[in-house]
Amino acid sequence: MDFDDGVRRTVKLRGNPQSSSGSQDRILVNELVVARLARLFGAPVPDGDVVAIAPEIVDWVKREVPELTNASPGAAFGRIWIEGVLSPSAETCRSARNRGDLARLVVLYTWTRNTDGKPEHLISKSTPGGAVDILGYDHGHCFDHSWGPDVDGKAGSMTPVAFEPLSTVITSEDLAGALQAVAAVDDLAILGTVSGVPAEWAVPEDEMNALGRYLVTSRAALDGVLTPILGG
Repeated sequence: MDFDDGVRRTVKLRGNPQSSSGSQDRILVNELVVARLARLFGAPVPDGDVVAIAPEIVDWVKREVPELTNASPGAAFGRIWIEGVLSPSAETCRSARNRGDLARLVVLYTWTRNTDGKPEHLISKSTPGGAVDILGYDHGHCFDHSWGPDVDGKAGSMTPVAFEPLSTVITSEDLAGALQAVAAVDDLAILGTVSGVPAEWAVPEDEMNALGRYLVTSRAALDGVLTPILGG
């Protein structure tokens, strides 16, 4: 969608079919929190935030996209649209201008329990100088897709999310730098990623607080979870 600020965004609406019935708005929370976390420590993810969608736009969407017949107007999640090539090869990732930052995606996706990490959720974007950057997108299935007030109890059960080609192009030095970047983020900044979620998304405050506790607590375990994947 093209917005009044001149920015084109990919939008996820309330009532999208990405999750099981009754938990759709949690998908929007997942997208928002992951975008905010990426911004905190420089993980290569298109910037995203809450956007407002008018009823007439939703009416048009429902006519054009049958899968979105349950969509609702109001607060939605929008990320900057990236014109690029999906599923970049290992060679493209290895030669990317931001190859060193791809380890931050591995850290981000492990930390946020991304259950939908796959090559199709990477995109290569051409830069004005002729190089390419690699970015990750589509984070609706993070935090085990759906979660509740017990999510903070999962802080000790992370597993590495290092799908190809990420796993084949990052180095132990890249991973060490990414872990240092996460370790440098203040706890209050992490907790801030779960604040200000639109009330109409109807996720209870105690569950948002539990998600914040999960993020703060699990951050300390990332080093032990991820370092062994590269023999560090």
